[in-house]
Amino acid sequence: MSETTVGREPIQIVEIQQPLCENAYGVSPCTAVGTADQKCYNTRATCQDTANFALGDPLKLYFAKGMVAEIGVAGADYIIPSLVSVSTSPTRINLASSNPDAQGLGNRAVCNITFADHAHSDRVVDPYIDGRSWNPLDASRGSFWTRWIVRNKYRQNVVIIVYEGYAGQSLAEMTSRQYFLQSVSGPDDSGRVTIQGKDILARIEERKAQAPVASPGELYIGINSSQTSFEVAGALTSEYAASGTLRIDDEVMTYTTVTTSTNGITFSGVTRATDGTVAAAHNAEAKVQECLRLSDVTPDAAVELLLETYGKIDAAYLDTTGWADEISTHLPSYRFNGLVTQPTSVFQIVSEFQTQGLFYIWWDERDRLVKMKA
Repeated sequence: MSETTVGREPIQIVEIQQPLCENAYGVSPCTAVGTADQKCYNTRATCQDTANFALGDPLKLYFAKGMVAEIGVAGADYIIPSLVSVSTSPTRINLASSNPDAQGLGNRAVCNITFADHAHSDRVVDPYIDGRSWNPLDASRGSFWTRWIVRNKYRQNVVIIVYEGYAGQSLAEMTSRQYFLQSVSGPDDSGRVTIQGKDILARIEERKAQAPVASPGELYIGINSSQTSFEVAGALTSEYAASGTLRIDDEVMTYTTVTTSTNGITFSGVTRATDGTVAAAHNAEAKVQECLRLSDVTPDAAVELLLETYGKIDAAYLDTTGWADEISTHLPSYRFNGLVTQPTSVFQIVSEFQTQGLFYIWWDERDRLVKMKA
């Protein structure tokens, strides 16, 4: 049965990509030691040798309603029949922040998925099931979702893919939308588990996604208003740029070199009171914050810097080639110049860029790319 067949039956499949360690328990480089019952599940939360934990290919778990699982779908080797419902909501773009009731980047694409909890044989999800002494179907061992939640306590990089198609299609032939797991709730009193996924731009909504990042250094001793070099404690040279801009209290200054010194690091070649600020004396233990300076930067390059470097979004999800074409065609002379002197939400900065530059970005959950339009 194809998409053009009259009476075709629509189906949904949910894929959860569970991060998995590529090592085998107790086999070099893994140094964990234990009996068969003590072995991990190759997840971060169950790892007994975290120093050697190494992400490999994720474990792809497929879920569907019972009838679909019984029929089977090409491309999904093993389908767990516990899917209850799937609802999705697309990205809503806020053009130039014209809607005051929406955030600068608009509303995120969201999926809400409900599963029925159930007993499970641990097939596929337990790499060492053959050596265990217990029966995973025993009620005392817990249910599928209670075990999964405990074994996958760290879920920051879990990918969710929602497939929609028709009976008779392979997984590859179906329409797919990609999200990233945000929360898991349940099982509730009725044994239901709800998972929410959002698009990848939700990562820059998090408070920890800031530009510039908070710098660790503090003045080792106080300085007067004219010193052009000073020592900073509690920091390494790798935590600051080789040359750049600093903020101490309300004064901004530039420097040309940073080197390791007796009590931490030393900044030299300092030009005081730049960017319209006033030179002042600063006390010991005053924070020494690195600033983010943008000079003659195109909109696509500015957004790439913020999303990849500070938002920690994988470059594979950024349509940078498409961005460059869009900006060179419609905003060829537009440039950003500015200075951010303290840690600021990446979400806020990108939102302001969109408003000023009259462009917008969004997550295309089908193409699995962040796209840009001027």
